Amino acid sequence: MNQIHYFILFILLFSTSFSQVENFNKQSELSKGFIEKFKSQEFDGIYAMFDSTVQSKLPIVTLQQIYSQIQAQSGDIENILNQNCSIKGEYILCVNTVKLSKGNLKFLLSFNKNNQISGFFIQPDDEKVNYTNPSYADTTKFQKKSLKFGTEFPLDGELDLPIGQKPVPCIIFVHGSGPNDMDETILSNKPFKDLAYGLSSNGIATFRYNKRTYQYGAQLTKYIDTLTLDFETLEDVQLAYNYVKNQAGIDSKNIYILGHSLGGYAIPKIAEMIPEAAGFIMLAGSARPLEEVISDQFQYLSELPNPNITPEQLDEATQLIEKIKKEDFSEVKSPSDYPFAASPAYWKYLHRYDPLKSASKIKRPILVLQGERDYQVSQKDFELWKSALKNNKDAEFKLYPNVNHLFLEGTGKSTPDEYNTIGHIPIYVINDIVNWVNKSK
Repeated sequence: MNQIHYFILFILLFSTSFSQVENFNKQSELSKGFIEKFKSQEFDGIYAMFDSTVQSKLPIVTLQQIYSQIQAQSGDIENILNQNCSIKGEYILCVNTVKLSKGNLKFLLSFNKNNQISGFFIQPDDEKVNYTNPSYADTTKFQKKSLKFGTEFPLDGELDLPIGQKPVPCIIFVHGSGPNDMDETILSNKPFKDLAYGLSSNGIATFRYNKRTYQYGAQLTKYIDTLTLDFETLEDVQLAYNYVKNQAGIDSKNIYILGHSLGGYAIPKIAEMIPEAAGFIMLAGSARPLEEVISDQFQYLSELPNPNITPEQLDEATQLIEKIKKEDFSEVKSPSDYPFAASPAYWKYLHRYDPLKSASKIKRPILVLQGERDYQVSQKDFELWKSALKNNKDAEFKLYPNVNHLFLEGTGKSTPDEYNTIGHIPIYVINDIVNWVNKSK
């Protein structure tokens, strides 16, 4: 639900049903029309093709942002290479492989009985992009166990458990914003998988799982008006902790929580919920109100040599951010008016959460990691965490000159385009976490 970090392109919403049909000519032509409109930036026309639920989740301003990110990362749309439409339960799903100037993407469009688009999903072309394990991953040193936990919204997860050792410490991963899978897949990269394999190759178990909004996107649309950070993220962290501590081979007294981006922002709240955890790790966690972070992101993107944000979009975002600060939601009449696709309830919840105040009360060891090239969460946040945690003698801080928001290395100014470059989290980040855990346990 959350479009706070604009490199997230994964938008999957299924809402209505239809009876099966004998051919897909209509849906195929509609798909072609959608992609042509996307290519020519006819966002009003695209919006009109959506059903009411998708319209509520993808206002025109969000479509413009998605287009800007795709253009920056993958270039201009050239043509459709392939189409494949099929019946998927109560929907017709058309997978369109599209050639762009910097690579291929798949546009997945789901159609309801009225031939409205009830689902929109963009993903890399897996035939062109394949993840390979980082060089430091030694899969002979740990076993991978597919697990499921939770009751109301059971989630798929993976426990990577070092082989042949006494009960070992474990790190639970908490995602950033958006509907992330267990690997926190971002285009060609899987930062959580890198971390998991690197840590588990060095004697530390890891547990990662699909985010609730990823695995249950369709079911959660009915909660859009009341959804908060608790429901989106925190409930599942508590469930994951209770589940992992009872797994064979895990040292239940040495379970750590690692949060990236929005997950890092939530770490002080998680520390209040699970004070018995052995320690906490923040990767690029924002410390400021999220509307302030968004404002910085928009400003940064607007100043790039090839700006991802137009002056008009920057002005519109600035006005919207000022209203969020004042909790002025008087113009919100329906979900399509939700600022940055988050409901007033979500924003009000965040305004009542003070991460710095909560962080100052953390008594457990805490490790704060930050990249100097991160434009989404900056060194402003890093310095605020240092100040808030100054009385915690077990707090440590690491600033990496060459890494971006995904903790991938690069040079020069970071741009959204580099998220499409295949990379791995550097071994020195893995080693810093390993050494910190071994010292803290």
